[in-house]
Amino acid sequence: INGWTGAIVCPGFDSFEAAFWKSRTCLVVIDEAPEVFAEQRNRARRMILRGRHLGHVVLMIAQRHTLMDKSARNQANHLWAFVVDPYDSEELAREWNCDTLRQCHKLRPRQFYELSRHGTPKLCEL
Repeated sequence: INGWTGAIVCPGFDSFEAAFWKSRTCLVVIDEAPEVFAEQRNRARRMILRGRHLGHVVLMIAQRHTLMDKSARNQANHLWAFVVDPYDSEELAREWNCDTLRQCHKLRPRQFYELSRHGTPKLCEL
């Protein structure tokens, strides 16, 4: 895909899941992750919970983290948080135990916080 070697595009969840379990040490990107979890909750949750044992790194992209499966959110060890509403700022701060994230609703366009679990947040800009 556009110069990426080894990229796999799957036409449906069944072929995606089969490729996931056959592969090792892959970077897996799930855009609109809440939709995937709504449609394939148990199968997607199993991939998130057990995929790390195969060396997979899974990036989950969502407009609102609160719409994502809680088990999947709890597995996250890195966060890139862009501007969200005040409620979501509070939820991010609570879930990540990081008061700085309470300011996410005040971020300007292109700004975001980068944070590793148990780390110090860093204000960044694209």
